Amino acid sequence: MFNETAKKQGGFTLIELVTVIVILGVLAVTAAPKFMNLQSDARKSTLSGMKGAMSAAITQVYGLSALAGTDHEESAKLLVSGEDVSTVYGYPKSDFKNAWSKILNAEFGEVPYDDATKHEWMWHNPGGKGLYIMPRGYSNKSQSCWVMYFHPVSKATSTYQLNSEDSGC
Repeated sequence: MFNETAKKQGGFTLIELVTVIVILGVLAVTAAPKFMNLQSDARKSTLSGMKGAMSAAITQVYGLSALAGTDHEESAKLLVSGEDVSTVYGYPKSDFKNAWSKILNAEFGEVPYDDATKHEWMWHNPGGKGLYIMPRGYSNKSQSCWVMYFHPVSKATSTYQLNSEDSGC
């Protein structure tokens, strides 16, 4: 009689291979939205960094203004890094050209005059009241991706406003 021993095959069957590929495909499709959202997270982080830089600049300018004795003046010029910076009650004025362009070290374009895709940041100073700063690609505060700054409006309420909106980033 024959003594047959069955050889065991090693490896995967075609069905097992297809099943694994389908499972990996399903996992990739469900994980893709998480990775697609990284660009939005990066813009939000960049916006948060700008807000932090502005907050630090406000603190430094106010400290220099207090040392110079101009922190109670409605309108003053303060020498910061060799540049005259306009201040209101010691805080930087909500004026990009006469204050913030001299404080922040970044590439800016002006809304609506400059192309929003060329510059790292865009600024908008609607009616001289408040300053909106938006990252590249955004040129309108209604797009909900901005940092907003308002200088104090009176000596009695000598506080500034610094807010951000990132829901549209």
